[in-house]
Amino acid sequence: MDTSPVGQTSAVLGTGPLSFTQDFLRMFGTGEESGPFGPRYHTVRGWRLAGELDIDVLSRALFDVVERHEALRTVIVPDSDPPRQEVRAPSTPEVRVDELAGPDAIPGAAAPERERVAEEFLNRLETEELSVRQMPHLRVVLGRLAEDDWVLALVAHHVAIDGWSMELLMRDLSACYTARDAGAEPALDPVPQYREHTAWHRGHLTPAVLTEATDYWRDKLAGARMLGLPNDRPRVPDADRVTAVHRFRIDADLTAAVLDFARTHRSSPFIVAMTAQNMLMWQLTESPDVVIPTLTFGRDHPDFESTVGPFFNFVPLRTDLSHCGTLRDVFAATRRTCLEAQTHEIPFAFVLREAPELMSTFSDVGATVCAFQTFQYPNVNGGRMGALSFTEIRRRTLSQPVGSDIPDGTLCTLEIDQTDGTYGNLRYDGNELDPATPARWAARFHTLLHTLVTAPDTATHAVVDEG
Repeated sequence: MDTSPVGQTSAVLGTGPLSFTQDFLRMFGTGEESGPFGPRYHTVRGWRLAGELDIDVLSRALFDVVERHEALRTVIVPDSDPPRQEVRAPSTPEVRVDELAGPDAIPGAAAPERERVAEEFLNRLETEELSVRQMPHLRVVLGRLAEDDWVLALVAHHVAIDGWSMELLMRDLSACYTARDAGAEPALDPVPQYREHTAWHRGHLTPAVLTEATDYWRDKLAGARMLGLPNDRPRVPDADRVTAVHRFRIDADLTAAVLDFARTHRSSPFIVAMTAQNMLMWQLTESPDVVIPTLTFGRDHPDFESTVGPFFNFVPLRTDLSHCGTLRDVFAATRRTCLEAQTHEIPFAFVLREAPELMSTFSDVGATVCAFQTFQYPNVNGGRMGALSFTEIRRRTLSQPVGSDIPDGTLCTLEIDQTDGTYGNLRYDGNELDPATPARWAARFHTLLHTLVTAPDTATHAVVDEG
């Protein structure tokens, strides 16, 4: 892979070994045309800004953020011996302004109309490309709805960030903008860098730690393969991937019921939602041996909670549902699996060594492996940025035929907003699945989740099938 940055000369300020997450991305890497090093393996997050925005001040604040976080200017050199990460000198991210409507179309528009335009803007950005060689791994696109109404979109490549990191970037950007707008230097506390986490993590995984964990995974995953959902059309080898997105909403009342169920049963919203997902997989495949991967936050030391970087880990969750007569039984089995996995979590590469057949489903052209993850947002959804106020755009319900990529398979993500409900997106290959298929899966999931938290003693064979 050519790792020279695009359009600039950038000095190397430091090097280090790859993190386990970077190694995971390298394992799935297929070059710079697609996959984890491809141009659409990025995340787009948006915030509404109200007030007068100074773009020059924003650019200076963005430089501060890039200077603060090494991961935004780190290059993976996969073909060196050994593979390494290189930290480059800081530079200002690209800032672009898009006019979202004509001068008379939006200023007097009602709030719902502006929300729709803002969401369409974010969807459009997901179809664009961001080269892995462009430094830094961050782009900012501003959508102007009116002179005092903006959408600020952060677009970042996944080789540099995860979902948690995007929240950190906005937090630091707002602090730096506030300082610069007042004519002051930002005064943020020092933050540990991603390379420091890599060194800590590799040192932490001593033979004693690994032996206990690998013994668990060897036993847990004996004979296991990821469970694959049936495709509508067989995968064509070497065909270009077209990642489509089906979006759906779980209303605030059901979300509140999920949170209450989790508290009452000494659980987490993820485990409750995972129970519904396990039931869905069982219904769709008729296999009670459910093996689903999840993506965890991977931030296993509190010192690195403010560090930007790709921390996520790929964790296989195997749950035996063969003796589950009710949804309550499914929940208990799922809870046990999730807690065991959390206790024994180690980087996926070590798990795969203990279960060599686990990933074989990815070669089945008639099936798609569906990963599952959740994010739970804090109650606070905004703040101040100089004279501006900002709120995150969490309500996204518009599906799209082309979105940002995932390396392979299908990915279902739930984003839980405690006050507004839960927003789900199901990313899939449009060459393999018709749009009606993920919509049907989402409807079944909703039914299963509702039944679990309102009538958990319902027999598993009696759950209404809306598919």
